[in-house]
Amino acid sequence: MLLIIFCEHVYMTCMPAIRRKHIKDFTIVSNTLLTDKTLPNVAKGLLLTMLSLPSDWHYSIAGLQAICADGQDRISSTLKTLEEHGYLRRVKKTGEKGTISI
Repeated sequence: MLLIIFCEHVYMTCMPAIRRKHIKDFTIVSNTLLTDKTLPNVAKGLLLTMLSLPSDWHYSIAGLQAICADGQDRISSTLKTLEEHGYLRRVKKTGEKGTISI
């Protein structure tokens, strides 16, 4: 186990970050996302949540609302923000019965 200490200079307190090798139930994400100053933290959080879901998960605002504390409007506007910043692309698909899913 590697123990790294990050210090908060404003309050002069230290917070340990414990890093270890993961075998399951983890998500690897580029630091580019986390250090993007143009992307609001709420958008980073939602994207990290979405990236942590199984690859066969059916994304929908209702589905995200069921696993997040945010409401429909907040999730919808956050998804739009992710689209505007190039982190999300919605694709329309037509189902067998002519239904459209986004």
